[in-house]
Amino acid sequence: LFLLMRLVAVLLICNAGERRYDSDSHALRGLLLHFRLPFSPSSRICTPLHRRVTCHAFGYDVDLAGLSFEGALPDLSGLRHLARLDVSQNMLSGSVPLAVVSLPRLISFNASWNSLSGWNESAVFPRQGGVQFVDLRANKLTGTIPAALIAGRVREVLLSG
Repeated sequence: LFLLMRLVAVLLICNAGERRYDSDSHALRGLLLHFRLPFSPSSRICTPLHRRVTCHAFGYDVDLAGLSFEGALPDLSGLRHLARLDVSQNMLSGSVPLAVVSLPRLISFNASWNSLSGWNESAVFPRQGGVQFVDLRANKLTGTIPAALIAGRVREVLLSG
């Protein structure tokens, strides 16, 4: 009986957590479509929607590293529960999408080993919460590092050639 009660409790918690991420579902599907990744249209984010999406108690992670993607990142502002985004080792170009670091639950953003070239100055940074780790190594960055990126909240920023 105890084991049955634990199983029911775990199922209820998982289902409630999945519903919490439903508001991000449309934006996450848009991200997967942008990069032409197949997903199950009937799946919710944590069902899993795609094998590169991992859910946990405080959000979900998206790992798109090393898939030879080209072009710019799409709008990510609808991914309110995104905790980690890894788009490293692709061929992404254009401006660093600094708006991504204003996502409320984002902890880590890795866009290293791409061809990103500048800074999107229109980024708005929240005063609390937000990204703690940003890896932009091995890109083609030019210009001044935005003050908001290095002004206290972000704990670690990795930059190099």
